[in-house]
Amino acid sequence: MNPSGAATFIFLLLIVFIGFQSVVYAEGKKNDLLEIIEQGKRDTARVNALTELYQIESTLDHEKARLYLDQAFPLAHNLGYKKGKARILVLYGDYYKSMGKYDLAVDLINKGRLLYEEINDQEGMALAFNSLGLVAYIQGDLKIALGYFHESVRFYETVGDTFGIVVAQHNMGGIHYDQGRYDKALEYWEKNLEMEMARKDTVSVIYSLQGIGIVHYAKKDYEKGSEVMKLSLKLAREVESLTQVASLLMNIGGQYHEMGQLDSAESYYVQSLELYKQFENKEELTMQYINLGSLENNLNNGQLAKAYFDTSLVIAKEMEAPHLMKGAYKGLAEANKVLGNYEEAFEWLYKWHNLRDSLSGEKVKLELNALQEKFEASQKDKEIAELESKKANAVSVAERQRTVLVITIITVLAIFLVLIFYIGRRRAKERQRQTELEQKALRSQMNPHFIFNSLGAIQQMYMSGEMDLANNYLGDFGTLMRMILDNSGKESISVKEELQMLDLYLELEKGRGNGLIDFHIEVDERIDKTGVFLPPMVIQPFIENAIWHGLLPKRKKGNVWIKLELIEDKNQLQCKVMDDGVGMKDRTVRKDHEPKGMKITEQRIGTKILVSDLNPGTQVTINIPL
Repeated sequence: MNPSGAATFIFLLLIVFIGFQSVVYAEGKKNDLLEIIEQGKRDTARVNALTELYQIESTLDHEKARLYLDQAFPLAHNLGYKKGKARILVLYGDYYKSMGKYDLAVDLINKGRLLYEEINDQEGMALAFNSLGLVAYIQGDLKIALGYFHESVRFYETVGDTFGIVVAQHNMGGIHYDQGRYDKALEYWEKNLEMEMARKDTVSVIYSLQGIGIVHYAKKDYEKGSEVMKLSLKLAREVESLTQVASLLMNIGGQYHEMGQLDSAESYYVQSLELYKQFENKEELTMQYINLGSLENNLNNGQLAKAYFDTSLVIAKEMEAPHLMKGAYKGLAEANKVLGNYEEAFEWLYKWHNLRDSLSGEKVKLELNALQEKFEASQKDKEIAELESKKANAVSVAERQRTVLVITIITVLAIFLVLIFYIGRRRAKERQRQTELEQKALRSQMNPHFIFNSLGAIQQMYMSGEMDLANNYLGDFGTLMRMILDNSGKESISVKEELQMLDLYLELEKGRGNGLIDFHIEVDERIDKTGVFLPPMVIQPFIENAIWHGLLPKRKKGNVWIKLELIEDKNQLQCKVMDDGVGMKDRTVRKDHEPKGMKITEQRIGTKILVSDLNPGTQVTINIPL
């Protein structure tokens, strides 16, 4: 039997960005990241450290690595760290791709891509497109995959990321290799090798050498292919990249398989399989089962070969990976032929032909070629446009300089005239502007103690585990702050709007008062709440005084009454703020504090504010002209 003719050996070519990059990290880097996490800070640095740890661990144990993502995502979400969330979503996509859950992987990667697009992170979009290309390739949609890789290169070129370009181009070379376009694949990988050697990037060099070696195998130049692949394996072992070691062992075993040196092939295959079992990566495991099944076919061990192919087919179907199913179909056809089961062998061969034609038929090859030609044409057009732009810039530079000079002179003169006009009016408007600013500041005023105490109360609720109460309190507090800010620039607001703010404010004070405060609001039925207007926040300071200097000092339950009446004969809105607190004599407020605030309010409304003692408590009467 001709070994090369019967083999269904599969090479491992495509790479995901994170897998390509993660092996660069040394053990020292991992310790640095763990130290950041142990510090316990809930910040973006912790999110980044967790995602980098995923990249390191995913080369060895995907399940262990995913635990880092499970910690990172809720933290990034709570921090509003969109770039971190986008990165984690793409990494989740990588995890589910390795598990064979492609629909979920695509959904997560696309969510990450949309987040990257929202924050205009072009490097992140490039990463997402590369990941989408990998999933499309595994699912057998080579045209879509190549399109994604082209998009990835385009974004990486925009941000000048040479490393990203190398990754995407490597994967594009893999697709061309898969379609039998060896020279095109070699062109990509040799171009990458030059870039990587210039950057002194050993890890990247290994991947490109591996691709070049595979092309030499395909061209039957086994001596040169073996030389390149063994050099790659030596470098991979030096940098302790087990994923690359496993891949190279697989591909070197494939070389010996093609050459008919089956004992050597089996040795390399078994070493590779043991490593891939450690990683629990279904795709690579499936490839190795197919390779071992093919080897057993060549040794006329049809029963053992069938067992390998049956195992590979179960996993490939579970992953919905047509390119792996194709290898299993061909192998089962050959295994049944070795066993003399010709009818069953024909059935498997028929399935293989149908799937092969759907994945690599002439129509698919033509579509891929057309897509590649468009990509190359766009690259050439881009280079021509850049040259023409440089030429046009060189010709017109003198004209632009003259234009800039004229514009500068005109601009200086215009600025001079505007300054004269501005200075002439500035003094006249300065006093008016200061008055308006003072009024706006007054309208937006709220006692800082209330704000700080409210935030402290929210913090205490969270620390006490009262999440629902804290969330409700925080929502009301935010609504009140927004209403105050919205109304601070208005001369007046409706009674309805004022009552809404007062109601929110009183509910918050009641919540912080531990049941010691009740409030009652009475509104004259004759008042049109939407048609009667008053200055914003004119009543609140007096309510605040009633609570903090009237009710709370007596240390037992008290009440605040707010009563609005319409005084028709005077065309006034009368507001009374009453409490049953300690009264004016026992208040602890500074003597100069309340009169100063009262005086400012009187200036705003133009009427006198009356303060009188109750038994017990205090009453403040505010007459607001309508």
